[in-house]
Amino acid sequence: MMSNKHSQPVLARRRDQILLKDGKSSRAGKVQKKGVSTMRRKGFTLIELLIVVAIIAILAAIAVPNFLEAQVRSKVSRVYTDQRTVTVALEAYRVDANHYPTHTDSLTDLYVLTTPVAYITSLPVDPFYVYIIQHDTSGQRGYRGQTYQYEDLVNLINIAGSWWGGNGGQTLAKLVAQSHLVLLDCYGPDGWPDDQDDLAAIYDSTNGTKSRGDIYRLVP
Repeated sequence: MMSNKHSQPVLARRRDQILLKDGKSSRAGKVQKKGVSTMRRKGFTLIELLIVVAIIAILAAIAVPNFLEAQVRSKVSRVYTDQRTVTVALEAYRVDANHYPTHTDSLTDLYVLTTPVAYITSLPVDPFYVYIIQHDTSGQRGYRGQTYQYEDLVNLINIAGSWWGGNGGQTLAKLVAQSHLVLLDCYGPDGWPDDQDDLAAIYDSTNGTKSRGDIYRLVP
């Protein structure tokens, strides 16, 4: 009888230990399964990736044109600043020489401002004027910029009269009558020279950032 009484609590304790172990192992199994399922859900599905790619494409379609337009506006502002700087150098040259540089080549006349007297440290480059140069020896092709075009208005009137007939250069003649003697010309965002006989194509940003027309500055 004594053995039975003593054995019952022992059996009960063992049963409780077994049940406790089973409960722990069951909970551990659930935690392990939950961890496995969580690890499996860390990856992206194909649909999710396609949605991300589509969002990136939409943002790029919006941002890239705005970025390119901002670049053009920045270049236009740079042209106005450069032309003011060249104008100051031209006026300083005129004070010393009593005349503006002699017109021989509209693309090289301004180099007289840098040597022998440096009225300007270096000539600015027209950001919209780029032409291709061919290297015959190596066969390589490259690009080189050019400074702003320098035009003698009196000479330009004569050219306009001979090239475009008797009506050519009427606007230029009015400018000369107003004591404007020199013209600085930038090709503008379209990158193409427009007729200078009557300044018919003057760049205006209100027509569009990349609209047709040259950017002119009259001197004085």
